Amino acid sequence: MRADNWHDLFNVLVWCTFPRAKGVLNARHVLEMERELPGRRGRVRDALTQFDEDGVIVLCSAPELLGLMRAFQWKELFWRRREAVLQHMRFLVFGHALYEKLLAPFVGVTGRAVMLAVAPGLAAAPLHKQLSDADAALAESVIALASPRDLHPLPVLGIPGWYPAAAVETFYGDATYFRSGQRRV
Repeated sequence: MRADNWHDLFNVLVWCTFPRAKGVLNARHVLEMERELPGRRGRVRDALTQFDEDGVIVLCSAPELLGLMRAFQWKELFWRRREAVLQHMRFLVFGHALYEKLLAPFVGVTGRAVMLAVAPGLAAAPLHKQLSDADAALAESVIALASPRDLHPLPVLGIPGWYPAAAVETFYGDATYFRSGQRRV
């Protein structure tokens, strides 16, 4: 770890918080490197790298909210349904570069999300339970990553309570940040 380096410190903290998922992610990197041609990085490692750097774990106990996220319906999700989001969703930053970006947030900062459906009580569970369950579920999801398209773009500053400007409806009108995207299955 380099001295006075936020990026490295956040990476260590992610290792401490999500040890199983980080271990699986790194083991998968090594396996993929052995399969690839020298000097070439394939889609699997691209996905793993993007999640390692900018990943967000989305825990959700309300399938309709995940549907809005998949449909890129950001204003509906984060503004009109914000009480439901606060009740049924948790957003856990995994990417150590994303933590670094959030030291000085700017409109445009976007995470790469893995969405996990969870039991209704998890959002109300103590944080240590949420983190432990997320670590276990993410470890299984990381095994299945095949392409960067498996990760969903997430304009993190729109998450209710994460950014002061998101306290007003007009914030969600910025189409350059809250992009419509393509519908995902």
